[in-house]
Amino acid sequence: MVPRDRERLQIFFIKHRGCLMSMAMRDLYWTAGFLEGDGSFLFGKHEQLQVTAAQVQKWPLERLQRLYGGSISGHQPENPKWSFVYRWILTGPTAAGLMMTLYSLMSEHRRGQIKQALAGWKTKPVSNGMKPACPQGHAYTEENTRLYRGSRRCRSCQRERDNLRTVLRRAA
Repeated sequence: MVPRDRERLQIFFIKHRGCLMSMAMRDLYWTAGFLEGDGSFLFGKHEQLQVTAAQVQKWPLERLQRLYGGSISGHQPENPKWSFVYRWILTGPTAAGLMMTLYSLMSEHRRGQIKQALAGWKTKPVSNGMKPACPQGHAYTEENTRLYRGSRRCRSCQRERDNLRTVLRRAA
């Protein structure tokens, strides 16, 4: 029996709540095997990176959700002869981290899916909430940033606009 501290693997990706996580190797290998058979690695719908799996049984998807986050939904197929299916989906940076972590454990076919998905994701523009600086290049630091109606505003740019407005008023 391997001691518990030796069977731990540090996984360097951000979980859905921003925490670094560690997990047992057996969980990582189980995930790779499960997604090899029943998973998909995609970049497509709404330009979103996705790791998905569909199953008739809900418990494997609940295990994936406990390990990595994501959401589970149920779908009744149009054909009444088919069984009710559960679907787990993981998106965004957490999906990218999982893909990169599992890459070396997957078959060539799945590696191709992962490469294709990550290539599409890398070409997607960075969302404003993830950008480190304003359009003029000022860093979004705690001192230089204020929140206004849910979005970040650069204090340096605001000062420059205020100064320009003052100069224009005095000149008029």
